[in-house]
Amino acid sequence: MIQGLGFAAAALTALAFLPQVVKVWRTRSAGDLSTIMLGSQGLGVSLWVVYGAAISSTPIIVSNLLTLALVVLLAYAKTRFGAGAGLAQGRAADERTVAAPPESGDSFPLH
Repeated sequence: MIQGLGFAAAALTALAFLPQVVKVWRTRSAGDLSTIMLGSQGLGVSLWVVYGAAISSTPIIVSNLLTLALVVLLAYAKTRFGAGAGLAQGRAADERTVAAPPESGDSFPLH
C-alpha cells in the first residue's frame, strides 16, 4: 500500500516535466527556460537518486531518474534551440510596432 502510494506520487511529479519537454520540442524554442532552474533541478533530483539508493527506495530512484532524464532533455534543448524561432518572430513584431509612426498627429520620443 505505502509502496503504491510512493509510485503514484513519483509518477505524477516525474511526469510534470513532460508537457514542458513536448512544448519545447514542438516550438523549437527554449529561451524562456531558466538555466539556474534546470541546474538546480538536475542537481536536486540527482541527490534524490543517491538518497533513494541509500534507503533502497525503488519509487524514489525510478521517479527521480525519469525526472533527471527530462531535465537533461530540456537542458539539451536549451543549448540546441536557445530562443528559437518563436522568440525571434516575436521580437520582429515588437520592432515593427515600435517603429510605426504615431497616429492622429501625436508625437513622442522613441528613446
